[in-house]
Amino acid sequence: MADIPWRTYQAVGNLPGMTTAALEPLAGRRCQNVLNSLHATHYFSPDLGRELSAVGITHPHAVNFAVRAAALGPVGAGAVAAAFYNYKYELVARHVPAVWETATPGRVLAARARAVDATLRRLLGDEALASAKMAEAARLALRATEACARGARPLYAAHDDLPVPRSRTSRTGMRRRCCASTGVTGTSPC
Repeated sequence: MADIPWRTYQAVGNLPGMTTAALEPLAGRRCQNVLNSLHATHYFSPDLGRELSAVGITHPHAVNFAVRAAALGPVGAGAVAAAFYNYKYELVARHVPAVWETATPGRVLAARARAVDATLRRLLGDEALASAKMAEAARLALRATEACARGARPLYAAHDDLPVPRSRTSRTGMRRRCCASTGVTGTSPC
């Protein structure tokens, strides 16, 4: 029989240096429940609205689409609606691609990083963010993202193309990278 590509596929748990222990059936969901609370915080933080307003984006829907889609680059409404399949194209098209005329994706990503940093500093405090445990959590999150696959995961792929954030608090964005690719959040595109 010819060597079929998927027959040579090696599961992530079988890669050298990775654990081969099976996860409990609900382990991914429990992890998602804990991490999503931290991840989703910035979407509802006043810091996000303040930072996006500073770059000229003020409408709540425009803020939402810009922050979530910035890693994709200056794409149009079709790409955003496809990546965020739970939004109607017509709603997206009211704000995208016009939002990129107000602020480039790079400026939006920088504003998002500032908002995440401000939010986490306010909620967790400088001491927690500067701790060895937070540094270890960031290293583990980055390691987890390195095991993720890009296929059929446009948000993960776009975020994976971005440079790794230097600040510890910005590394919470690593959660987005991995959740968008692993299916930990079920059908959510993160």
